[in-house]
Amino acid sequence: MGRKDGIRGEQGYRYLGGRRRGLVTVGACAAAGAALLAMSGALPHSAAAATRALPGASPGAGNDITIASPRPFFVVQPNGDGQGPVLSGTRLVWTAYNGEGRTGTEADRIYCYNVRTRRLGVLAHSYYGTAGFIGSYILVGDQLAYVDTTAGPGGIFAWRVVIDDVRVGRTTLVASSANGPSSTLAPQIAFDGTHLLFVQTVNEGPTRHGSLATLYTPSLHRRQVLQRAQTVLFGNPALGDNTALWTAQSFGATPSSRLMAYDMTARVTRALPVGDVSQVAANGALVVWKSGVNGGGPLVLYSLRDKRVLSGDLAHGSNAVFPSIGNGLIAWTYANSGSAQIYSLSAHRVIYNAPGAPHRAYGPTSVSRTAVSWVYTVLPPSAGQARGYLVVHQVR
Repeated sequence: MGRKDGIRGEQGYRYLGGRRRGLVTVGACAAAGAALLAMSGALPHSAAAATRALPGASPGAGNDITIASPRPFFVVQPNGDGQGPVLSGTRLVWTAYNGEGRTGTEADRIYCYNVRTRRLGVLAHSYYGTAGFIGSYILVGDQLAYVDTTAGPGGIFAWRVVIDDVRVGRTTLVASSANGPSSTLAPQIAFDGTHLLFVQTVNEGPTRHGSLATLYTPSLHRRQVLQRAQTVLFGNPALGDNTALWTAQSFGATPSSRLMAYDMTARVTRALPVGDVSQVAANGALVVWKSGVNGGGPLVLYSLRDKRVLSGDLAHGSNAVFPSIGNGLIAWTYANSGSAQIYSLSAHRVIYNAPGAPHRAYGPTSVSRTAVSWVYTVLPPSAGQARGYLVVHQVR
């Protein structure tokens, strides 16, 4: 990532197009663990929350719809991993925040834009109010899963992993830090509507930490620890066909970032022999990632079914970032040229190039059944306010 894409925060996140946020600076991996809790309660800010028409949404090039974000900056990690917008059905959800010196400097809410009615609303607010930060989030149908965090004394995080049923307005608390060990890093999740993969890092002493990867099945109130390790950081959770994936990063004289895979059928966890990886995305039997410990290499496409690399340089270079995969498509953006591309797995080629423009910092992508989405921030060349946008490219 170039300098224009942001700066590194105190705990490892960088902020797309913006300056360092205030109190809460969220880390790249995960926080303390807790038991599975099946608690239901009213959703304080549900899908029934007030919405408004968004005149800023307008057709773009071809099948593109461009949406102006109420807040301009989007959060990504130092290795380039980030949370892109998520489109499920007609709902597009995302988080964003304002720059320093303004209200809304924390990503304390999940915005929702209905691509059919063109109305903007807020699907969820942080339990911790304006001091809260919503990191990982996934919308599958009417189920919205997300990690809600806030920082306490000494940078120790409090966090909650919840699933909101946005249709009926019910919240289920899956896990929390209430009775678990402390952490100065925030959790990450992956969710497919059935399973929730949760990776976390906990403090085990002044200079020691451990990591856990846990698979939850919320409907059965079941949890299973997939891997426990010391002196490594877990991150980049993803779910494919009967497979849970995450990275195990180690630091020292020879840093590494291994891709771990848990086979839900064989109930076996192993490290895939594919070298260093980051920015992992999965769909079905296919996985795409950036090679390298910090995402400095090319995009790689891998088959879980065939257990082999299908392409070692999908985008023909190392500048492509933020890959996502689904519906026979792979999307990515470019850190150096300010553009986005869509690749067809059936045609074996790029089928769409988003027009580049100056002063744009492009961020994460997302692929759904009907569209490909991405975000970008327009950075004014001189004094002026930055502006954030989301693009939805309809797939026919």
